[in-house]
Amino acid sequence: MNDIDICSQALIRLGSQPIQSFDDSTVASQIASNLYNNTRDFVFSIYPWRFTKRSLQLVKMLDKTDNSNYYFELPKDCIRLIQVSSVESSPLLIDYKINGRKIFTTSNTVYIMYITAVDEIDFPIYFTQVLIDRLAMTFAIPLTQDSSLHYLHSKAFDISFAHGRQIDSQQDGLTVVQDNTLLHSRNKN
Repeated sequence: MNDIDICSQALIRLGSQPIQSFDDSTVASQIASNLYNNTRDFVFSIYPWRFTKRSLQLVKMLDKTDNSNYYFELPKDCIRLIQVSSVESSPLLIDYKINGRKIFTTSNTVYIMYITAVDEIDFPIYFTQVLIDRLAMTFAIPLTQDSSLHYLHSKAFDISFAHGRQIDSQQDGLTVVQDNTLLHSRNKN
């Protein structure tokens, strides 16, 4: 599915005709054109969907400053920051502050995990369903002026969002507990 197909699915749920492009001269097309990108990015940001996660080592942008901080710029495609650490793939987090699109920290090495926008063709079906339900909810008032229809689609979104999170959480394998020699030496005594 592409962005037009996804918007059309949401519009059909509201009793509207599908659109052919964002440039159609219809009210539905104008609503979809104005609300789609922000709604999609919002749905990306409200949960750390596995298919949207990226990891990256950031490049230090400034030597130490007077307050002992380094700063690193967030990638342009970063919608939401999930984790900041000084060691790659480490759950050991570091203290940091965000100001605008910059991360300030006392660590001179920074690895991040973040959410990025993904092309519609790469959406898993469970995410597409969540997005369609959110779009139907978002389009309901401007398109129909019917608050009960908005409420109905907000409930549909809540349900599909819960199912989508559950399915997404099952996409990774099991976490294996690593062998710990300290525990082995303790158990030998």
